[in-house]
Amino acid sequence: MEREIGAHELLKIHEVMQKLKDGMNLYNLYLPHIKNEDFARLVEYQLHFTKSECKMFLDELCSPTANVCTYGMYTIFEPTYGYKSITLGSDNKFSEHEISSSLLAHCKSTAIVKMSAALECANPDLRQLMVQSSTNSVHQAYDIWRFMNAQGYYQVPVFPEETTEVIIQSFKKMYP
Repeated sequence: MEREIGAHELLKIHEVMQKLKDGMNLYNLYLPHIKNEDFARLVEYQLHFTKSECKMFLDELCSPTANVCTYGMYTIFEPTYGYKSITLGSDNKFSEHEISSSLLAHCKSTAIVKMSAALECANPDLRQLMVQSSTNSVHQAYDIWRFMNAQGYYQVPVFPEETTEVIIQSFKKMYP
């Protein structure tokens, strides 16, 4: 039986493939500017994974197998909560703060594009592939975020404990 694929699905795959290509271009553009070895390894890991995802989509289109790539979390950093003032550089070079911020934004927008594509897929295998691929981008974004958090670039402010408790209690009142 010959495989059928809808025009809309094919156009959404084109959009996703373009986002993946954009990501590979960003990784390749930024890699020479990264000095932190852990961050460089993370970016190389994500570049390699993105290439695997591209191959997965091409394989699925050419001979459907439902072989799904699953992103394995890479980062060795654990989240830090709280906020401290930081000083940002002002020279004209790419800083690791700017690079990581750009890559985080790319991973987040790619996750959205992939999930939007999943919602438009008629083929259940292709739909599941898109959902998993979107989840992969979410995990990639989290890896980048954890690096940023460990460096103090993306901090997590917290409310005082009393304020947090009041808000949680208000949720309980809204949804008994």
